[in-house]
Amino acid sequence: DSMESEVIETPSEVKKVDRFGFYEEDTGRKPAFDVKLENQRLHKWLFMLKNWEKFCKESPDVLKRRVRKGIPDAVRGRVWSIFLSADVCSDIYHCGYENLLSSHPTLEENEFTRKGGVIDRDINRTYPNHEDYEESGMGQDTLKRVLFAFADHDKEVKYTQGMNYIVGVLLNYMTEEESYWALCQLMENSPFLMSKWFNQELTMVHTSHYQMSKLLAKYIPELDSYLTELSITPAMYCTEWFMCVYTRSFPYDVVVRVWDIFLSEGWVIVYQVALALLELFKKDILGKDFEDAYAVISGINRSPDLPSADVIIDTALRFNVTAEELEGYRREFARMSMKKISFS
Repeated sequence: DSMESEVIETPSEVKKVDRFGFYEEDTGRKPAFDVKLENQRLHKWLFMLKNWEKFCKESPDVLKRRVRKGIPDAVRGRVWSIFLSADVCSDIYHCGYENLLSSHPTLEENEFTRKGGVIDRDINRTYPNHEDYEESGMGQDTLKRVLFAFADHDKEVKYTQGMNYIVGVLLNYMTEEESYWALCQLMENSPFLMSKWFNQELTMVHTSHYQMSKLLAKYIPELDSYLTELSITPAMYCTEWFMCVYTRSFPYDVVVRVWDIFLSEGWVIVYQVALALLELFKKDILGKDFEDAYAVISGINRSPDLPSADVIIDTALRFNVTAEELEGYRREFARMSMKKISFS
């Protein structure tokens, strides 16, 4: 009897979250995290931030190298905000974020911002396995407000699927208002000009497929000719990678490292990472039939064999893609598109 009375009921298992706030899932992939190294880097970054303008002017190569090694999580939001000038945006734009929110129309006829409208429906789908964005999480309301405000601000783009993940990654590191201004900067200003990815014509989405096919032929010709033979084109796997800059479905240790470089240097890293992923999984793709090869490519983000962020970034940076090269392919594609229009 005394034995029986000692049986204690344990509460249902508490879900563990990783350092980014995602519930841990057993995917078989275990990204290493070196706390000691992170703290050493943090020390250097805090020194840089104290003398930021001087450091940027006098040691741009050191800054570039440190960004590429990964910005420490503790200062990541601050640095991203500086890269995007999100901290000074309210001075640049004449309309304050609070004004946009208070003047915001939730009219029934507004398909984007009404209750149950386009944005509302996407909120639940954004990072459902993150503690802030699950159904009762505070992040859902914040995310909604930022997207509503942007839909009011940008009359052409308003909102397109994919923008929710971009705002989600910003909100993990910045305040609500900073995330809003950061989104404006990403959409409207060089070198990002992301509105061209989200406008009705999806201008850059189509352009990027052409750019990627040219890069693949140049940098990984063996894989390019094999995928061409199978009729697997970049349009079949790159759209989500590029449009959401890997935020939608890649492990977060990889996402933040890509974003460190993306916000500092622009679009080149996004294409370099795509080449790196194909290079790293090349042996698994070659020799497979259409179905299996496509399954490997479309499952890279969930693969237990996906290497560490360090390996992915190092591999990516070995491809000497330049902004000029991308711009050349962009113009080439634009000329071809114009010819097609004039012939039709």
